[in-house]
Amino acid sequence: GTVHNWPQGRIFNIYQVNDVVTRVQGRHLLKAGFDLRHIQDNSVNDTNRRGVYTFPSLDAFLTGTLSNFTQVFGNTYRGFRTNFHGAFFQDDWKVTPSLTLNFGVRWEYQGGLREVNRLQSVLDPGTPGNIGVAGSGALGSFRNESPVVEGNSALFAPRLGFAWNPGQGRWVVRGGYGVFFDSLIFNGLQAGRTTPPTNYTGNL
Repeated sequence: GTVHNWPQGRIFNIYQVNDVVTRVQGRHLLKAGFDLRHIQDNSVNDTNRRGVYTFPSLDAFLTGTLSNFTQVFGNTYRGFRTNFHGAFFQDDWKVTPSLTLNFGVRWEYQGGLREVNRLQSVLDPGTPGNIGVAGSGALGSFRNESPVVEGNSALFAPRLGFAWNPGQGRWVVRGGYGVFFDSLIFNGLQAGRTTPPTNYTGNL
């Protein structure tokens, strides 16, 4: 037979609009800009679709005696979506011919992660209810609301820097500080197709 993790495919689209404006005002070089992105991750992954069977020995294989099996059920297509937006302002101030200071701030909006057909669920400790036959408990219960992963609209990132050319010679001393945020990715949600409750493993 074929490999157990085939077929699969992925189409990743990013729709983006951005712009930067610059203005020179005296000793200040002012910059401002924005970046708007809508991200689509459309994929299918039929891993374990035909079942993966495990035999404890060659004799068990020849007699068709399984020890366990795992198989995925249902539609494995997922259409994940998110938005990622940002805006910034920066001032490069030439204090003296040998010293330049940089001040800036960036704002970012990390949108929530969602699945267009609400085919994805997460285990939420803050949602009371039962987890199948396990009943209720501290782990909460599954939910498939949209978004699956909440976004964050309060990501502010300051920037500070300097460039000093002592004696206006060949050497320049530079330094800086900034706060940076990584963006959310879909990998964790992608892997959810091959975990319970859509992927079952049984011991025989």
